[in-house]
Amino acid sequence: MLTDKEANNNKCTCEKLASKRSKGSAEIIYNCGAGCLNRVAHIECCSWTCPSGAFCKNRRFQLHQDAYVYPVKTEHKGWGILAGEFIPKGTFVMQYVGEVFSVDSELGQERLKKYSNSTCTYLMRTENNEVIDPTSVGSIARFINHSCDPNCQTQKWNVLEEGCVGIFAIKDIKENEELTFDY
Repeated sequence: MLTDKEANNNKCTCEKLASKRSKGSAEIIYNCGAGCLNRVAHIECCSWTCPSGAFCKNRRFQLHQDAYVYPVKTEHKGWGILAGEFIPKGTFVMQYVGEVFSVDSELGQERLKKYSNSTCTYLMRTENNEVIDPTSVGSIARFINHSCDPNCQTQKWNVLEEGCVGIFAIKDIKENEELTFDY
């Protein structure tokens, strides 16, 4: 949980754009979409600092607004993930989750040695010489396969002062199409 000071430093820049009335009720429109400066900077808004509050559209990691996908056994690449619905370009697919450790730590050296002879690892390097290892503790994002012509990409986001990696669609993805990114 963020302290009040941290929350104030991450104050959202979303603004109330308009109020419109329709059939006796008022609707307030906020700019939490593509125009949100936090979104452009890959920072998720906080519900208690964003003027939109619970209506904020820049909290996909926090609210687990994952696309509908499912794992499948592929013919040549082991496990993979297919889209269970049409996924439009730009959609947050899911977070890449796992144990995070430094490559230089004792655990890091142990894991790298263990995986060095494996044909199937899920390690993802991040900044600061850290690695995400979803092998034992992770989501199905670990099954997304490599492609030189991918339909997804990874993006680093700041979510409540924590660095997170998300998978985002960079092309429209048809239902039952395999999800891929360039390792």
